[in-house]
Amino acid sequence: MKQTTAILLAAYNGEKYLKEQLDSIVGQTFTDWALFINDDGSTDSTPEILRQYQNMYPDQIFLSENTSGTHGATGNFADLFAKVSGYEYYAFCDQDDRWEPEKLSEMIHFLKNCQKKYNGPLLAYCTLRITDQDMNPISDSLETYTHAALGQKQHYRKLLLANYVPGCAMVFNDKLKNLVSSYPKEIDLHDWWILLLCAAFGRIVRKNDTPLSNYRQHSCNTLGVTNTRSTLDRILDNLRPSVFRKHLRSLTNCRRQAATQTQTLLQVYGDRLSPEQRRLAQNVLALLRSGNRLKSVILGMKYPYLGNTLYERFTFWWFTIPKENR
Repeated sequence: MKQTTAILLAAYNGEKYLKEQLDSIVGQTFTDWALFINDDGSTDSTPEILRQYQNMYPDQIFLSENTSGTHGATGNFADLFAKVSGYEYYAFCDQDDRWEPEKLSEMIHFLKNCQKKYNGPLLAYCTLRITDQDMNPISDSLETYTHAALGQKQHYRKLLLANYVPGCAMVFNDKLKNLVSSYPKEIDLHDWWILLLCAAFGRIVRKNDTPLSNYRQHSCNTLGVTNTRSTLDRILDNLRPSVFRKHLRSLTNCRRQAATQTQTLLQVYGDRLSPEQRRLAQNVLALLRSGNRLKSVILGMKYPYLGNTLYERFTFWWFTIPKENR
């Protein structure tokens, strides 16, 4: 009998931590899952490890290779995303994390309860424990570690500018999967894109409880998270030129990705957005592409940004003018 939940894992040279993650999946108290793994041409022992686990769990673990021609985490996830369909629920999975045994059980139960009140596209995300490379806890909350003001409202407005939920924290229903169907080639971050579409056409809910996944931070993280501690600490850190340059690279990349994604949203889904949503996206896109620093700051400060402090918003709008407009 076909399982109800599809877990999507994009693998690439993950031999160091992969077994630990796979063990945490097969050790879930919720057993009604199928794990789909797309390998992106690994050159280490990753393929051998994957075949070993597939042989042990042939009815639940299924392997494929990224044949899309677009490599990297997003290209690999996008290729896998297009291959898997027909399930009630979906969960993204990173190769280097570790799930708590109750993660799927609690998240699926939570999602089902939310669906009793809302029957459209729905995405739930859990609290993440931040750990070091050896799984020693650093923080029991992503929000506490990053000082990101996530909140429960204005998801659409916030997600036009920045992403705040890693894919490994997400579980979503088939209505959202069918809405997304595939990823446009312009999209850089698979989790940001699906979160934005859910904010536009569905609902995002947060399971605010104990951490259900361990988000490992190590030198090979594709993205990872940064401990910003406080606004004062951020300002003091940024007095060091090397730190400020790194911070600006991150913000500039975020602004570029936000502009590309907002433009893609308008092109692909513009006729399905409400007039207010479309107008907001157009205004944000114009600001993201603006070469006028003063205009960017004056108009951009009203939009909620991930850091949600005046300093962070000012830095974002003033210092990250697109190169072609400087």
